[in-house]
Amino acid sequence: MEFLKKIFRESGKKDESYQIHIKKAKQLLDSRFYDRASVEYNKALQLNAQQSIPIVKRQFEDAEAAGGLDLLSLGQSLLVSFPNNPELANFLGNLCRRHSQPRQAENYYKHALKVDPDYEWASYNLAATLAHSYQYDDNAKLSISVFEVRTSFVLPPFEDELAQLIDMEFNEKFAAWEAAKEAAEEAAKLEPEPKAFDQPEPKRLKTPKEPGQLFSKLKLAWNEAQSPQDKEEPFKLICALGYQLLSQNQAVSFKVFEWAVQRNPLDANLRCFLFCSLALKQPKIAVEKLIALLAKVPNHRYTLINLGLAYRRANNIQLSRRYLFIGFEMLRRSQGKYEVAGLFEEAKILLRKNRRKAWELLHDLRLDMTKPEQLLQLGALSLEFKEWNIAQSCFREVLLKDPKNRQALDGMRTIRQEWLALARIAADRNNWQESVLGYQLVISVEADEEVLEEALEVAKGFGNPKTIREFERELALQKQKDRLAIANQHLERAMMLEGKRQGPAAIQEYQQSIIMLPQHKVFVQMLDCCRKFRLDSHAEQLSVWFEKVQEVDPEEEIPPLEIV
Repeated sequence: MEFLKKIFRESGKKDESYQIHIKKAKQLLDSRFYDRASVEYNKALQLNAQQSIPIVKRQFEDAEAAGGLDLLSLGQSLLVSFPNNPELANFLGNLCRRHSQPRQAENYYKHALKVDPDYEWASYNLAATLAHSYQYDDNAKLSISVFEVRTSFVLPPFEDELAQLIDMEFNEKFAAWEAAKEAAEEAAKLEPEPKAFDQPEPKRLKTPKEPGQLFSKLKLAWNEAQSPQDKEEPFKLICALGYQLLSQNQAVSFKVFEWAVQRNPLDANLRCFLFCSLALKQPKIAVEKLIALLAKVPNHRYTLINLGLAYRRANNIQLSRRYLFIGFEMLRRSQGKYEVAGLFEEAKILLRKNRRKAWELLHDLRLDMTKPEQLLQLGALSLEFKEWNIAQSCFREVLLKDPKNRQALDGMRTIRQEWLALARIAADRNNWQESVLGYQLVISVEADEEVLEEALEVAKGFGNPKTIREFERELALQKQKDRLAIANQHLERAMMLEGKRQGPAAIQEYQQSIIMLPQHKVFVQMLDCCRKFRLDSHAEQLSVWFEKVQEVDPEEEIPPLEIV
């Protein structure tokens, strides 16, 4: 709460009457007259800022502990009085985020930055808000500081491959040196006054000295390889060479990754690093390419973090921090690992040892799940630990792709039964609100007339008109849906019987269908059937009936159809 000390300077007369205004403000606050309370706080601060500050601070903190809305209301009023204080605006932004008001928080942070563009807390907090990260002030800065101090892009580990590249270059130079030494020694034997071989022995360097030559030789090795397995090793070394060049901020890395992407265009990692290498010369174009890649692989951690770093190269600090926060949150869920495939394997092992730990790990990886088997696994574990909402989201996603998936359908039925049982237990205990919530969850899985009638009775006990109307509307729609389903069943049977030349039986099915679904299409089909089987009296009765139906008000009951 340091901002209070900066806002309210020691000014004015040290009048003890400030206590009167503080007391009035507290009374008004307790009575929920926030605007009037704010006026009294301002008066107290103007009279004796030094004495009032600790009291106001304490009451602000109490208000936040009690829910924060009081504090927010007071803070808004104070911001009107002190609009040029970025600390206050930043504080209000944090408060809004803690109370699930991200849009308002965003506005407060922008206000703070408008007053002081260099006020870093607001910059970090705004970026965290846009990234849906719940980091504030110091923690926000610290969470992405490891990325902001980087001078190069984030790359996969390639130490082993780099050692191989160094060995390749060294061994080649050493072999050439040895050959030159042997040749010089043989030549010296023929000289009357031989000269000593003075070419220095090559040294093993920390990085390849001639990457271009290495690249050419590795490409040749890849081209000459006869099988995909034989191509893997030179390809891996070429990628490592690209990583090494990119870590040194050498634009020549673009050529390496361009070659690699041409041979493996579906590899998100390679495409990411191709665009990173582009950023060394054309950061703005690289940003556009990375954003396009992110649209295809939204959870790709290398792309998220490196997009943030590319934005920094393009001198857009605010967007840089936003994507670094998004990447930070994704990495937090994957325990700091950029590649999640290994984590899924770890979860499989944990399933045999500690199922709760396995569930926690898979839950953190929920956003990375693309395969049905992963979703089904998390769904099944969620059922086991009664995490019904998570289980439902997993099974629902599977059913969108595979509507007949047996495991997902069974899982949804289990969830529905559990929620229905809980809703009925709550109703038996006259806990109407909890029961209504339970029925709403049941309906979100699958509704039927029986459950909706139960829900409507509970809603009436709850006494909430809005909830009653909601269930009445759902019940009416369900009845209509059920009537339609039955009508279509009769219609299908009628068409089948008509095809089998069983005219009277078909007419009976048509009759059952059209009573429930008096549509013109069904009328025409039934009329054609009557004429086909020379049932002229049936056709006449049907026509008279359907004409009457057209005149019936939608609210009125449809007249019976009696075909004799």
